[in-house]
Amino acid sequence: MSTNNTIFAGSKPKPEEKKSEEYKPALASYKPILYKIKLRAALDSSDAPHLDPSSSIWKDLHSLVDQDVLNDAYALTLQVKDLIHSADPDLVLETRREPKVFGRFQVKASYGGYDKHGNASFSKFKAVSDFISFRIPTGVPWMLSNIQRLVAAITKLDGKYYIKPDKNGGQVEILDRHVVRETMPKDLCCFVYAYLPGIGHVIEFQVNHPFASFAFGRDSYLRDHPEENAKLVDLWREKFYPTMRDILMKEVQPTEEEKDLIKAKFLKLYKGKQSDPDLIDILEGEGFLAQMA
Repeated sequence: MSTNNTIFAGSKPKPEEKKSEEYKPALASYKPILYKIKLRAALDSSDAPHLDPSSSIWKDLHSLVDQDVLNDAYALTLQVKDLIHSADPDLVLETRREPKVFGRFQVKASYGGYDKHGNASFSKFKAVSDFISFRIPTGVPWMLSNIQRLVAAITKLDGKYYIKPDKNGGQVEILDRHVVRETMPKDLCCFVYAYLPGIGHVIEFQVNHPFASFAFGRDSYLRDHPEENAKLVDLWREKFYPTMRDILMKEVQPTEEEKDLIKAKFLKLYKGKQSDPDLIDILEGEGFLAQMA
């Protein structure tokens, strides 16, 4: 269980990002405009407060997506951040560093109703749901409250949202800002998707423990740079991620036996590999540092 309440509980870090850093590409095609018109027309026709990942609209949008659409979405990142902060000024929002790449969209769009493992999936929705993306860092004890805060902000802004069930069966359902069903968390992350009328794109929010964010970031990097596999650690090997997840989800300090288990897995993983100081810092915050030394 983390003791760093300031960061993990969702207080906004200082200093704030400067407006001068906003990404403003030139509009090179009409597709961003058509994309947003088509999406808004589909969503405005429904009074439902939730996004429906099974809707046919997501597949219909695929033909309009190009790099200009992705750049347009990225250019709206700071505007989204300002909107969310107008509803909840202290919610931490970590932004994506660069626009999504069209080739990555094409890969996701090619799955056709399945995930990359061949399992049934809302892949048509997933392909267009993260052109704008944020992470909300959280410790396990504050995960649910941060999800509630985010949903309250989206609702206050007249937006629609969808809370994705986690792969272990966890699910959060919120009605009138109150949790009505909660078998979550069963993982160190929760994906919340939102549509805000003034933005025109679906926005992905990852409410993540920092360990999950580090692991997912490493996954993405190794996916895009397979030549680095010999140097960098894959945190799914040796069942390191699920072992850490199960320990952290208990919301208590790890036992000596658990520390020894993590130490053994860690040393085996990192033998001959490049060290990861950021991961060491995360483990230190969760009571594992003495075992890493």
